[in-house]
Amino acid sequence: MWWNGEYTWMWPMMIGMLGFWLLALAVVIVGVRSVQRPESRPSARQILDTRLASGDIDQQQHRELVAALTKQ
Repeated sequence: MWWNGEYTWMWPMMIGMLGFWLLALAVVIVGVRSVQRPESRPSARQILDTRLASGDIDQQQHRELVAALTKQ
């Protein structure tokens, strides 16, 4: 019964089902990764502002570094 050609549709159906589930898994993985994006890093200007606020640099150094950033 299995070898007389009556069940030749079974193999393409099994391959199609496997392809469907692999595609569904890929969609889920891509969806989860897009939701879990890492937080963005602060810009150079934000870092300078933070350093000025914490007292690491003075206003003159802050102005010079901001000027150097804007020249680029």
